[in-house]
Amino acid sequence: MAKTASKQTRGAAPVREASIDWPSPWVAAAVYFSLSLLFFLPAFLPGRHIYGTDYLGGGYFFYHFISERLAAGDLPKWIPYIFGGLPLFSNPGSTYQPVHFLSDLLVPMPRVLPAVFVVHFAIAGFGSYLLARELDCRRWIAFVAGLSFQFTGILMSWVYAGHDGRIIVASVGPLLFFFLHRGIRRVEAVWFAGVAGTLALALLSFQIQNSYYLLLAAAIWAVFCLIHLGLHRRGVVLGKVVGLGLGAVAFAFVLSAVNFLPFLSYIPESPRGMEGGRGYEYSTSFSMPVPELLSLAVPEQAGASVSDPVTGAPL
Repeated sequence: MAKTASKQTRGAAPVREASIDWPSPWVAAAVYFSLSLLFFLPAFLPGRHIYGTDYLGGGYFFYHFISERLAAGDLPKWIPYIFGGLPLFSNPGSTYQPVHFLSDLLVPMPRVLPAVFVVHFAIAGFGSYLLARELDCRRWIAFVAGLSFQFTGILMSWVYAGHDGRIIVASVGPLLFFFLHRGIRRVEAVWFAGVAGTLALALLSFQIQNSYYLLLAAAIWAVFCLIHLGLHRRGVVLGKVVGLGLGAVAFAFVLSAVNFLPFLSYIPESPRGMEGGRGYEYSTSFSMPVPELLSLAVPEQAGASVSDPVTGAPL
């Protein structure tokens, strides 16, 4: 009996473990968007709004005025509610960022911020999925990676403050890394066009600090990809890829010039800029105030413009 069983085992067809090959990119994209919409759905209900500390205290009236001017067919130039008037190009925010701009045309102004969040949280998930697939992960692993990044604290923590710019920049990071890796691996211009478009999405948010860090991270990632994929040993191909990459970055700045070109004329008048600015020496001429020093250990102590000035509790 033992011999018979042994022969049957040796003669049996090999048993393969069932492989999970789902979801497809389109199904993954639909799931990411649906989850994002479900999460922010309360902000679209009547009488509800996203509570953003910085957004309510320093952003809502900007975007309300901008929405009014655009609805009237005019380009917003002068914000009358700040210090008796302030040029918009001193801080245009995400006025001309495509998702924000289209949302302003399609939904009422109080729903623009949650609409931007819905789209960019979905982009965060799908971009992570594409990056994981590009790095040869199986579909279900890529899907989980997308879910993990879509609802990571890097994005979620900024909803409380209403920082649409920070969320926009962080959400497109994986997508940018995907386009860079695919473009370097295949040496095809179409993927570097994706690099330019993704960078433009970030730059048009006018979140300059985060965009700066994103550009640094992208440069480090690109150098890693060049070495890892062996292109640093192929002179002609290396030159082509570097040229495409630098061209993509330059084109991204061209696409976002609506923010940066008007701002150049404002720099001499800015309290932080050029001859009229206070400069580094002024900034370092006094120590940190005691309340701000305490807030390093107790962040709630300093309070906020929409918080109780004593306890720091939200109003």
